[in-house]
Amino acid sequence: MNDEENVLKANGTVGGVRGVGSVNLASGNPCATPVLSAIVYLDDTGMGQGVAWNEMTDSPYSVKLRELKHSDLESVHGLLSDWSVVRYMLLPHCTTKEESRKCLEELITESPDAAWLSMARAIELRDSGDVIGLCGIAILHGSEQGEIWYLVRPDYWGHGIAAEAARALLTIGFAEMNLHRMFATCLPENPASSLVLEKIGMRKECRQSKNLKIHGVWHDCVLYALLREEWELMVNGGGPGHDSDG
Repeated sequence: MNDEENVLKANGTVGGVRGVGSVNLASGNPCATPVLSAIVYLDDTGMGQGVAWNEMTDSPYSVKLRELKHSDLESVHGLLSDWSVVRYMLLPHCTTKEESRKCLEELITESPDAAWLSMARAIELRDSGDVIGLCGIAILHGSEQGEIWYLVRPDYWGHGIAAEAARALLTIGFAEMNLHRMFATCLPENPASSLVLEKIGMRKECRQSKNLKIHGVWHDCVLYALLREEWELMVNGGGPGHDSDG
C-alpha cells in the first residue's frame, strides 16, 4: 500500500462532542477524498425531511440519518468495540455490550436540562436498513455554536459517506437549528479527517496544544469551523464545499 492509499484508508477523528450524558464524544471519519459519494437523506423526524445531497448516478450507496433506537445496540456495539473506529476518539472503546448499551442510552437521551444539548443520529443504508455509522451535533446551551461528529463502519470507508453525513449535519445545524457557527476538531496524526472537513468547506482555524485527552493520552488537535454566512454562500455555489467530484 502506497502513501496515498494509507491516507485514504486512515481513520480520522472529528471533534470532541461534549456532554452526551456522562460521555464525551468525538468522531472518527473513515474516508478522505472518496472516489464515489453517497446519497444522503435526513431522517423522517422533521429535521430536513426528504432533502438529498449529491445524487450521483454512479454512487453505490444511499444512506439516511435517523434517530437512534434501543434496538440498534448490536450495530452500535459493532462500531464502539472496533478499535480502528474509536482509536482517535474521545468516545470510549466498549469491550462489552453492557458498556455499549450505556453509551447508546446516553446518545438516545437528549436532555434539555444538560449543559450541552446533544443530537445523535444513526447512519442507515436505505436499501437494507443496516446501521453503518453514527453522527451528531453538540451545542453548548446559549452559545448558538455546534460541534459535529461522525463515524462510519470500516467496510464502508472510502465511499464518501462520512463527508455527506457531515454536510447533512451542517444543514441541520444552520437551516434547522439556526446556529451561528459550527466546528469540528481532528487529530494531526489523522490527515484523512482534515481532508474530509476541508472537502465539506470548513476552514482550518488553529492548532490547539494538548487539549484532548483520548484513551488516557493528551493530544494536540486541529480546529475547523464554518460560519452561517459562509455556509449560505457555499450552498448557493460560491464555496469549496460542493466541488465537482462530490
